[in-house]
Amino acid sequence: MPGPRRRRFTGSADQVREARRYVDGLIDQDCPVRDDALWLVSELATNAIEHTSSAGGSFEVAVGQRPGALRVEVRDEGAEDEPRWRRADLAGLDEESGRGLGFVQLLAQRWGCDGGPDGRSVWFELDWSPARAAGRSGAPAPDPDRWLMQHDSLAG
Repeated sequence: MPGPRRRRFTGSADQVREARRYVDGLIDQDCPVRDDALWLVSELATNAIEHTSSAGGSFEVAVGQRPGALRVEVRDEGAEDEPRWRRADLAGLDEESGRGLGFVQLLAQRWGCDGGPDGRSVWFELDWSPARAAGRSGAPAPDPDRWLMQHDSLAG
């Protein structure tokens, strides 16, 4: 993908909306995964503020796009513990917290976390086919068990 566009935000709750607007301004308006990307960046920005040292500090959002693919990354100021990748399922959708990474797992084709206690990037990639871009479903339904294999491969 071409080099990503980046912007830093202050680590306050009102900046989640600004991060979403920033991403919205960079994504092609006819991008078929636009709504998913905006939802997921909101979840990751919220996580950066609520679960890392970015609260009161800052976080950064990076967006890269090429035909058929979009990558969004949220870089925080780190935390002592690793993000918890919990299985996303319909039973937990009524909970008020703990769902963000699960939604990433369900919607993204690829995702992960890089870095450590001084700062890390949580990222996702969304793909689409020409059929999906034309308004027809061209992507398979998300597989909620898929993340188990991907997470295991990320762990080494």
